[in-house]
Amino acid sequence: MKTANYILGEFGSMFELYLTIEFITDCLEWKEEIKQRKVLKCVLFILLFMIAQGNGRFSNSQIIVVAIDLVLFMLYAACFLKERFQYRLLICILPFLIVSAINVMIVEMLSLIQAQAVGKLIIEMNFLFMIGFFASKVLFYLALKHIKFILKNSFRYLQTSQIIVISVLIIYTVVMEFCILYIVSKEDIVGTPVVLSVVISWGIIFLSIYMIYSIFNTARQNEELIRMNILKVENQEVGRQLRELKKSEQRIRKLEHDYKNHCLNMNELLKREHYQEVEHYLEKITDYYLVSEKIYIETQNSILDAVLNVKIFQAREKQMDMVCYVVGDLSEIDGMEMGSILFNLLDNAIEATRQNKKVEKKIICNINKEEGATEIFIKNSIDQSVLWKNSDLRTSKANKALHGIGQQIVRSLVEKMEGMIDFYEEDKMFCVHIYLPE
Repeated sequence: MKTANYILGEFGSMFELYLTIEFITDCLEWKEEIKQRKVLKCVLFILLFMIAQGNGRFSNSQIIVVAIDLVLFMLYAACFLKERFQYRLLICILPFLIVSAINVMIVEMLSLIQAQAVGKLIIEMNFLFMIGFFASKVLFYLALKHIKFILKNSFRYLQTSQIIVISVLIIYTVVMEFCILYIVSKEDIVGTPVVLSVVISWGIIFLSIYMIYSIFNTARQNEELIRMNILKVENQEVGRQLRELKKSEQRIRKLEHDYKNHCLNMNELLKREHYQEVEHYLEKITDYYLVSEKIYIETQNSILDAVLNVKIFQAREKQMDMVCYVVGDLSEIDGMEMGSILFNLLDNAIEATRQNKKVEKKIICNINKEEGATEIFIKNSIDQSVLWKNSDLRTSKANKALHGIGQQIVRSLVEKMEGMIDFYEEDKMFCVHIYLPE
């Protein structure tokens, strides 16, 4: 019986390792340059299985084995898989939370059913215990499958700080579950203490799940708010372009109507040899009939066109000199993320420039798309140093919770895209430099 239980236990452990490796690989995805993918997964599986053989053979072996497993998973993810460090850490520790939570709950429930101490139940490994063991593997498979679906649809909403909070919460929950299991594993603990441990264990798990869900939900709502603002700007730009096209059409019709009169006037000036007056006359006609507020910037990206043109229009309405230079093809760039960055930075630049009283109100936006990276430079004129008085760039507006979110959104998006952001000042200009790798 013991031999059969041992063999079944080894198969269960191998199944658990296989599920964990597949979960981490599917969630993070391979780097493009990695070719021997099946070989790497097999090598990791063999290493983890060999390390698992030390479980229960020495003092605190379970904790040490878990720690080594986590290190190996992190190295595997860092060397061969994508995504940033915080997300890799979250994905690698999630299976440990699920395993510990399921195992603790099942062992405690079996202890209550059999009215037997948890420690004795684990040592004896009877038939009911083996049923619970395999039930835990099925639950583990279902949990990983469901969580993988949630992460693939919700991860893009998360900021770095939110990923860190979730990771810390998971680590805390895993530690607490191990502590509870350690306490109830004593041979003489049965009955009421086990019931209390079940209540506490389930309470910690459900509280953690609720907090993680709340973080995901808040992040999703923030992302949807940003998306709505960008779409609103895009619609405003389409409407403005239609109005300008209508104005241009009206100017052309008026030119056609007045064409004969203008020709007669210029002919009379030419007869009198007033050539300079003819030149001025033509300039006035051109300015009146043909010059219009048309589309300023074309980037091959409709969302970026909308954001840049609306901000240029807003700046000029407030008597600001704003210029924008775009180098490279931006058609393949994620318009929502880049648009959100430009929207918030240009909003801040327009607001800061509006307050200038001593210097020219000027804004410069440069976007350079080269092979492997995109760089954004946004500069606005300032009366006095901003960083000297406010190095953390905290908002000075009354509603700090509302108006401070723009900088947070920019920083979180840059971090999410694994880029860098730098603030500096030169030649009485406040400057923002953003570097975004592909």
